Amino acid sequence: MIAIYARISKSDTGSSIENQIGIVKNYLSSEEIMADDIKIFIDDGYSGRCSCRPAFVKMLAGVATGEIKVIAVKDFSRFGRNHLFVSELTEVVFKRLNVRFISVADTYDSYKSNDEMLMAFRSIFNEYYCVDVSNKIKSVLYSKNVSGDYAISKTVYGYKNAYTEIDAEEAEIIKAAFCLVADGNSYSETSRKLNDIYRDKKCNWQASDILRIIKNPEYTGSHVWNKYSSVSYLNKRGLVNDRNLWKIDSDVHEAIVSEELYQKANQNSTKIKSSLKSERHIFSGLTKCMKCRYALSMDKRKMGWLVCTKCAEREQKIIKIDDLYNICIGSIKQEFIKKGITFNYDFENDTQTDKRNFLNNFIKTIYAWADKKIEIYWKFGEE
Repeated sequence: MIAIYARISKSDTGSSIENQIGIVKNYLSSEEIMADDIKIFIDDGYSGRCSCRPAFVKMLAGVATGEIKVIAVKDFSRFGRNHLFVSELTEVVFKRLNVRFISVADTYDSYKSNDEMLMAFRSIFNEYYCVDVSNKIKSVLYSKNVSGDYAISKTVYGYKNAYTEIDAEEAEIIKAAFCLVADGNSYSETSRKLNDIYRDKKCNWQASDILRIIKNPEYTGSHVWNKYSSVSYLNKRGLVNDRNLWKIDSDVHEAIVSEELYQKANQNSTKIKSSLKSERHIFSGLTKCMKCRYALSMDKRKMGWLVCTKCAEREQKIIKIDDLYNICIGSIKQEFIKKGITFNYDFENDTQTDKRNFLNNFIKTIYAWADKKIEIYWKFGEE
């Protein structure tokens, strides 16, 4: 089978999917490269930095199973912009599996050309393009923040229209949260009281939400930036910077709470023994109750159960953590098999943190209920 791969990112405008496919088909026809079956793989709206593109993953699965013997693209940049990843595939994997790789615009054909250095340089320059764009965007955003503009994608709860307006209903809840914590209530107690007071608004406040609100100086009218950074342009996972690296400009927008109330709530919060400091279970942030959609937590007696504290007056046992872990690993293996990819991972020496990170790579949300009723929503395989 011949695979034609085409990709366009959100920012691409000059090279449409149709043009890419047309150029590759014309080349294959002129070179008389024929096959009984030609399959087209298209990733529309995916960056070349990402290696988890749906159509791209399916194509590689076809390579792994021996179904695909020729891959043709318009140019190297369409195949990917991660130099190390692209080089590993084209110089090691494809050669080992005897897969022919063709890049039309770069006049490269692995069956005809031995100019590996040219290919390596092109791959490096394709990646450098991403580095250059990333640095330029960072520079623009930094300049906007320094000048007092809000370089943000969304505002925090309580504000709207880029902090130019206060949402009256949300601001009322914010003030109530600060007052409750300032009066000595813990984050958990505050969340329960808010859910009770504003029951008609169908709130679902949790202790972690209250923590984020109380620690956020934006509610005093301050413009806070440089709170987060990314690992690299290849990995956009946000990292929280140390608080001493935050940039805080006071009195930039209208405040929801006074500086005095903010300081009092934060002083009291340091005296509260918070349950947030206890070790999280491996499904923390992933599991929700199938009945009420409330986050599941570990039972207080540490007996290895995930429980729902919302559905009953006492903890409602849902499922054992070990049982859910085994179900998830089995499901992940099945998803790999469906894609024709060999699953080979040793879990024997994994720590709790290793297991949590592994699950977070694949799973978006798990809805669970008694008798092992499970609904798993994946981060991959969506089209």
